[in-house]
Amino acid sequence: MTDSARLLASDFASLPDLVAAHAQERPEQTAIADPDGRLTWAALDDQASRIAARLQAEGVHEGGATAIAGLNSAAQVAVIIGTLRAGAVAGLVTNSATGEQMAAMIRDTGAAHLFCDARAAEDLGGHDFGDVQLIAIDDAAHGLPLSEWMAPTGTRPSPVTVTPETRFNIIYSSGT
Repeated sequence: MTDSARLLASDFASLPDLVAAHAQERPEQTAIADPDGRLTWAALDDQASRIAARLQAEGVHEGGATAIAGLNSAAQVAVIIGTLRAGAVAGLVTNSATGEQMAAMIRDTGAAHLFCDARAAEDLGGHDFGDVQLIAIDDAAHGLPLSEWMAPTGTRPSPVTVTPETRFNIIYSSGT
């Protein structure tokens, strides 16, 4: 039985563990794609680990949060999995909200890191979204490019304990 099959057959498996198992079993197969490109399982696993390691190095602890704002993308998925791999909670800010509403959601997460794309950054312009490090998930000019911010290739985070009771995400909807 493969690791991914074993994990899927178990009572509980974390998303980061499933990604790691798939990366071992099918490293060059496409894991996720968007209009701008694709990530293989190996690349997704590596990016998630590099994000998690950098979050941990910058003081994000188990139960902490990140804020993520922007349109769905492969990079956004890597950030979500990296956040979980660091033991933190992903604060997913809806992109259908006004800039003022998005700023309030970001402040509410208590996150020290905001991962956003150019569209979200434009919507947030002029609004107070707190004292957060701005990371450009799309490598645009509105923040530190994600590709430069991540830990070096091959870096692994410290292991964290994930249980069924571990918080996964904070969801903000248009009704929040």
